Amino acid sequence: MVIDGKPHVKNLHTILTEWLEFSRSNFTSPFAISSRSGAHTSTYIRRIIDCLLNIDAVIAIIRYEDEPKATLIIRFKLSEKQAEAILELKLRHLAKLEEIKIKAEQEQLDMERKQLENYLASSALLRTLMRNELLADAQNMVTHGVHPL
Repeated sequence: MVIDGKPHVKNLHTILTEWLEFSRSNFTSPFAISSRSGAHTSTYIRRIIDCLLNIDAVIAIIRYEDEPKATLIIRFKLSEKQAEAILELKLRHLAKLEEIKIKAEQEQLDMERKQLENYLASSALLRTLMRNELLADAQNMVTHGVHPL
């Protein structure tokens, strides 16, 4: 007997199929959110890198413009938050090391986003990932003295 809105009987195949679909949607939801978030962060960092690569123009804007924030937003297509971040950076942070660090972070985010997109695009990869997660959970339960079934 299953209570799913109304009490009714379902066979084992139907219950397992529905459970797998529910698990898949719960499993993929964080990936989809993370993928969108990673794409947003990637774009955010890319715009800041553009500013760092054009540091002479940024310095000139900060020095000579009455409204440097507005000018940075227009010139480099930044959000207000990005323009604020650029304006708050100390000059010593604009050195080559900072640029290298930001590029490394950008590459890492791009790699993570591609991996998440691969999981979302491939049901086989997703099933393998879900299987590995379930096996790890079962092993963890056995390790802690709880029988998984």
